[in-house]
Amino acid sequence: MRCSVKDLLKNDGEITEIGGTLEYETLENNGDEIYFVTPISFSGELRNSSGEILASGDIEFDYKVKCHRCGEDVIRSEKITVNEIFSTQSSDEKYLLIGETLDLENMIIDNIRLSLPIKFLCKEDCKGVCTRCGINLNNGQCDCKEEKVDSRFEVLTTLLK
Repeated sequence: MRCSVKDLLKNDGEITEIGGTLEYETLENNGDEIYFVTPISFSGELRNSSGEILASGDIEFDYKVKCHRCGEDVIRSEKITVNEIFSTQSSDEKYLLIGETLDLENMIIDNIRLSLPIKFLCKEDCKGVCTRCGINLNNGQCDCKEEKVDSRFEVLTTLLK
């Protein structure tokens, strides 16, 4: 998602409204594959502040990912607010502005990554799957029998609860 800032850079304090979509199919994040089910949209404004561009607005996206406990698909909708700075001076806290065209893609993807949870769950009380037969325990109980544990290791089973 690119936009020209040629006119914006001419006047300090100048503001321009922007909006658009970014087609992104998948994103790898902490070992998870995030599938975008709709285009990522951004709407906001760009402001010239002493030669730096302040980008502020909202990112909206719908995504699908696997639940960490049961493996079922989870579909979520998110809306995040961003405030970022683009500058001709390289910095860890600012995005680099090269020439008169602003590329918002890295800023959008970085902010999406930061907004995602570490673990994805289909619901807070997801029961996961049976470790023996693999049945999804959210859909019902399995017929697996509880195994007897050697009494020397019995204390370790309490750690799993």
